[in-house]
Amino acid sequence: MLKREMKPESDRPRKVRFRIASSHSGRVLKEVYEDGQPSGSLDSECASICGIDGLSESDGQQNGHIGSESDEYENEQDNLLALARAASEKGFGTRRVNILSKNGTVRGVKHKVSAGQALFNNLTKVLQQPSTELEFDRVVIYTTCLRVVRTTFERCELVRKIFQNHRVKFEEKNIALNGDYGKELDERCRRVSEAPSLPVVFIDGHYLGFED
Repeated sequence: MLKREMKPESDRPRKVRFRIASSHSGRVLKEVYEDGQPSGSLDSECASICGIDGLSESDGQQNGHIGSESDEYENEQDNLLALARAASEKGFGTRRVNILSKNGTVRGVKHKVSAGQALFNNLTKVLQQPSTELEFDRVVIYTTCLRVVRTTFERCELVRKIFQNHRVKFEEKNIALNGDYGKELDERCRRVSEAPSLPVVFIDGHYLGFED
């Protein structure tokens, strides 16, 4: 019978306890086995990669700290993601899930694109709405100078004189002279479920109504 040749312990595969990887490239620089012995085959690679990492760090400092700028950009993106999660109705969860490659480097963030789209959609809706905070402690009157409908013109004149006689400072928006005022009035009356009928008065951004 043939005897099986026994492999020496040096040829047996050893179990890796932990690995040391580069923070820049993600490549494995050093391995430590369960017996406490570090791997000797990666020492030269570790030295070369560490030299490359040192050069990349010095280049980043010479080019205006590119690394710190990228970190600030990532932090800004994370803040945008947090705003998007708070603003969206469905939400994408509170835990950040990274998409990793085979060698362990981060290739992307799960749901990042969807969260960004939700953020900008909500920002668009917010920016389209006129802010009432800008009209704090202000009186805005929507009027018209056209005499096509006599009663409407007379009511606008009456409301204007009431505020003038009481020495109340107000801002008049004549929809006959600026078509954007008419669109603005329609939108604001729609939000309070009221039909626009001149004159219309807003005090501190709140709908007051019109003169009967």
